[in-house]
Amino acid sequence: MSKEGSATITAALQKNPALAKYEQGIKKTLAIRILQKSKNFYTNVRFAALTKQLAFFGSWDKIEALLFECNRLDLVKTVIDH
Repeated sequence: MSKEGSATITAALQKNPALAKYEQGIKKTLAIRILQKSKNFYTNVRFAALTKQLAFFGSWDKIEALLFECNRLDLVKTVIDH
């Protein structure tokens, strides 16, 4: 999903540059969907795996901020085991 989604976004932007203003929103939506699917499929997900899956979204800092936002808005519930 992350590879095909990212490639599809890139192709769409190349084909229609007017979509560039929606790029960040589309990437964020895709990243949230990947997090939701990962939560439903995996019991545990390593940060390294998330970084790889969400590489199109940006640095780890952006991914971490998205995790906090998703948790705060109840889009994806995360539990960190210590």
